[in-house]
Amino acid sequence: MWVTQTQIKARPLALPLGFEAPEAARLGRIGLRALIEAATLPDRDTLAAMRAEFPLEAETFDRFVAAIGVLAAGDPATAATAFAELERADWRVPAAILGALALAAAGSLGPAIALAHRTRDVVWASGMAGAAGHPADRALLKEGVRCLQQAEAPLPAPTGPVQVTSLFRYVVGYPRSGNTLLLNFLAYAFATPIYSAYPSASRYFSRRFHAREPGHAVFVKDHLLRPEYQADEILSPVRDGRIAIVSLARYLHAEGSNRLVRRGELADFMSFVAATQPYGFWSDHTRALLDARARGVRIRLVRYEDIFGNHPQLLALARELASGAPVPHEDEAGYAEFLARQMRRTSTQREWSEGIALPDDSFIPQNWSIGGETIDWHRSFDAAACRRFHELGGTDMLIRLGYESDEDWWRQA
Repeated sequence: MWVTQTQIKARPLALPLGFEAPEAARLGRIGLRALIEAATLPDRDTLAAMRAEFPLEAETFDRFVAAIGVLAAGDPATAATAFAELERADWRVPAAILGALALAAAGSLGPAIALAHRTRDVVWASGMAGAAGHPADRALLKEGVRCLQQAEAPLPAPTGPVQVTSLFRYVVGYPRSGNTLLLNFLAYAFATPIYSAYPSASRYFSRRFHAREPGHAVFVKDHLLRPEYQADEILSPVRDGRIAIVSLARYLHAEGSNRLVRRGELADFMSFVAATQPYGFWSDHTRALLDARARGVRIRLVRYEDIFGNHPQLLALARELASGAPVPHEDEAGYAEFLARQMRRTSTQREWSEGIALPDDSFIPQNWSIGGETIDWHRSFDAAACRRFHELGGTDMLIRLGYESDEDWWRQA
C-alpha cells in the first residue's frame, strides 16, 4: 500500500527517548497523550478545543503546547527552559517530567535525574494525602524515569565503591522475599527516601549521576546482583523459596503478566519464571548471592522470618548499620503509622491489592494479606510442583539457607 505525502505529514513527531505518555496521565480533563499528539502534528483544531478547557490558564496552555513542539522539533535545551517556567500546581508533574526528558535529551542527565527526584517527592506527598491524581502521576513518573535510564544506559558504568559520604547499601533480594518490608523500615528509621534501580515511585539511583553528599542514608533496591555492586556492602533479604514463588505468582498475576494460577499450573509457572524473568528462578538467584558472599563480597543476609513483625530485630539491624550514630526514628508506634500511610498510598496498585480476582481452584491462597504469613506452601505445591522446584535446583538452596534438612522432601511432599 502506497503512503501519500499528506499521510506522512499527518504523523506526529516523536518525543525523545521513546517517551509515551501513559493512558491515565492527564492535564486537567485532557489526556496528556492526546495533547502531545495534537501538539506534535500540529492539529490546530484539536488544540483549540483543548485550550477552551483552560479559560483562566490559556496562556499557560499555549506555553505548554509550544514547549512540546520545540522538544519534538529537536531543540531540547530550549524546551527544558520552557518547561521549567511552568510551575503551577496543576501543571507541575507533567511539566517536570517533560522537562527532565528535555534535559536528558540535551545531555544534562545529572540535572534531569535530580528533577525526577524532586518530582517523585511531589508525587509521593500526593499519594500520602490520597490525591485523586496520584496513580496517573505515578505512572507518568515511572515512564519518565524509564526514559532517563534509557538515556543513561549507553554510558560506561563506573567501577569501585559508590562515592557517597553517608550510609549506603544496596538491598538485593529475590522478589517477594522481604525487599519492600526491609526498605520501608530503613526509610522510616533513617528518615530517608527509598531509592530503586527500576522505574518506580521510588527515587531512581544512578551510579553515574548521584549526589555525593545527599544528607541522608541511601538504600537502593534491586533484584539483580550486578557485577558493579560487588564493591559495595549489600543487604540481601532471603525467604523460603517455596513461599516466595507462590507469592511471586500472585504478584505477577495481579500485574497482568501471569495466567498460570490454577491448580496443576504451579510447576509451569516456575518454568515460566526461570525462562522469562530477568532475575531467573529463586535457586539461581540465591546461589549467585551465596557464591558471591563465599568469594568475599560483603553480603549480609536478612531472613524474612526474622524481621516480619519483629520491630526489635529490625531496630537492632538499624543500630548496627548506624555504627553507633543515632538512629533518627526508633519508635514502634511511629513505624506502624508510617506503614499505614504507605498502605494508603499503595492501595490503588493492583499488585498490592488484597482483593484481586482469583479462580476458585487457584493454588494461591484466597486469604492472602499484605505482608502476612498466609502462604502455606504445602497447600500450594502438588507433586509436579515439588519435582519442578527440585529440578530447578531449589533443594540445594533450601538446605544451604536452613529452610530444609531433608534432601528428599520433594519426593514426600
